[in-house]
Amino acid sequence: MRYDRFLLSAIIFVSTLFCGCDVNYFQYGCNVVDNQSSHSFEIWTGTTLQDDELLKLRDVPSQASILPNQVNEWVPMTYENEGVNPVCMEILTFTFVFENGVQHTFEGDFIVNDFRSLDSWSCKREGAVSVNDGATYNTYTYTFTDEDYECIMALYE
Repeated sequence: MRYDRFLLSAIIFVSTLFCGCDVNYFQYGCNVVDNQSSHSFEIWTGTTLQDDELLKLRDVPSQASILPNQVNEWVPMTYENEGVNPVCMEILTFTFVFENGVQHTFEGDFIVNDFRSLDSWSCKREGAVSVNDGATYNTYTYTFTDEDYECIMALYE
């Protein structure tokens, strides 16, 4: 008897999942740059597409100011990201423009703490714990230090 009840509830659960239970399940995200260095810089975002429609769709700014020793919202608006951090999309380019005039575009081989590398971003998940709760919020944080600044400056000596 107990087995029959379990089997019946499992069948109802599975049929509910496959029969069009209308659940809006999305992953949303925002991006933060934790600038632990004593240097300010701007992030210039570009795209290899003919227009900047992708940037508009993902609310990625074409330019953002990053202040020293502060946590800065790089993508201040929450965007539907389908579980993908936009910095990992190969059609976007990122240039750090430092106060000393050096413009470093992240391209080619990865360097230590490369902005484009998923390994350089920590991700904190908040919000829903299941599909029925509706949404999961991912906060991606990139930490930039004085050591990272020195590594980039060494490329331009």
